[in-house]
Amino acid sequence: MARILVVDDEASIREIACKLLTLHGHTVDTAADGAAAIDMLEKTTYDLMLLDHFMPKISGIQTVSIVRTSPRFKKLKILMLTSMSVTKDVNEAFEAGIDGYVIKPFTMKHLIEKVETTLLGGR
Repeated sequence: MARILVVDDEASIREIACKLLTLHGHTVDTAADGAAAIDMLEKTTYDLMLLDHFMPKISGIQTVSIVRTSPRFKKLKILMLTSMSVTKDVNEAFEAGIDGYVIKPFTMKHLIEKVETTLLGGR
């Protein structure tokens, strides 16, 4: 299974996603913000990052932009967690380099489906 980094400033979202993904056989680490995520990415190889759109310090889109500048993370799949499906924000996230997005609140089934599809190379 995959190694996944869950990044969200809400502890409850990190906890739910971590438990759910672990139950489905994935190895999961968590970070509370984009800066911590970047530090963790430098130390560990992940298959997928599940990243909140709105966070303090460094936003999700800023984090994606930073990560995508490094050839080291070219194969990293990124799913954005967002509380809205505003076309402008979604387009901006895709332009930054995400592979897909999940709208919060999400169902367990939907999150797992999006993670599995993204890991297999789909959107």
